[in-house]
Amino acid sequence: MTLNMDVPMSKNLQLLYDYMYRQLISANVKSDKAILEEVEEMVVELRDTWKQAIQLNRQQQHGSVQGGQV
Repeated sequence: MTLNMDVPMSKNLQLLYDYMYRQLISANVKSDKAILEEVEEMVVELRDTWKQAIQLNRQQQHGSVQGGQV
């Protein structure tokens, strides 16, 4: 992992990543699709949050995002 642990948000992300990792192991051991779906929802939400953050950063730096692409 390449998180800068000097940044407070990195510690929270590390906890989230650890939780998701443990859940994936549990899903594998138990063959539990519901656990996989829970982690998938978390990953999708995290991905979408990062996409929004990137778009906002680009808008602040460049005035707008062309074509809505990240």
